[in-house]
Amino acid sequence: MIIKDDWCAIRYSVIIINKQTGEKIEQHTMEFVHFKDNPEPAGARVIEGWALSDKQISAH
Repeated sequence: MIIKDDWCAIRYSVIIINKQTGEKIEQHTMEFVHFKDNPEPAGARVIEGWALSDKQISAH
């Protein structure tokens, strides 16, 4: 993660498993999020964000 002011860039990888077929997909994602401070007890929350992954998850 890289945080600058109220923006954060996050890069992460996940393993997605199709429970019907057992097929595994490794997906790499880059995400950018914009935070806003809220009063306690809520704290900060994401008010906008964008993400791009290298592999699409199939709906089938």
